Amino acid sequence: MSRHNLTEQQWQLIEPLLPKRKSYMGRPPVDNRKVMNGIIYILRTGSAWADLPKEYGSPTTCWRRLRDWQKVGIWERIWRKVLQSLHQKKKINLDCVYLDGSFVRSVKGGNEIGKTKVGKGSKLMMVADQSGLPIGLHLSSAQPHEVRLAKKTLATTYTQ
Repeated sequence: MSRHNLTEQQWQLIEPLLPKRKSYMGRPPVDNRKVMNGIIYILRTGSAWADLPKEYGSPTTCWRRLRDWQKVGIWERIWRKVLQSLHQKKKINLDCVYLDGSFVRSVKGGNEIGKTKVGKGSKLMMVADQSGLPIGLHLSSAQPHEVRLAKKTLATTYTQ
């Protein structure tokens, strides 16, 4: 087992959140766990998709599932489930949280792009607990000041 693969406990936590195959026509499905491990390998190593080891299957399949799962909100559901699990284990301290923002320059454009004095870009706002664990996130056009985005960002914060 690679150090990039999910443990059995991690897999048990997120497996119910992944979409199930609806049709049995066409090619046989690639196992979600294999694909998830491939995606994690790429994200942790920073490798190009073309360099994905064969044990994870097709790089194209892994890339497509990463994209498709993003579109339907799977990654946020996984993040929220992991935060819930950490909170139950008392590994999140919500007594004191930190809010910060950053400007992200954009070259091509996209949905959350706005013009500013320093160019086009987006603002990424994040809330973290005392240990630096991200518990809230908001992406916006770069035009509004961070103070105006604070309320929206805090509304995304994990609470329970």
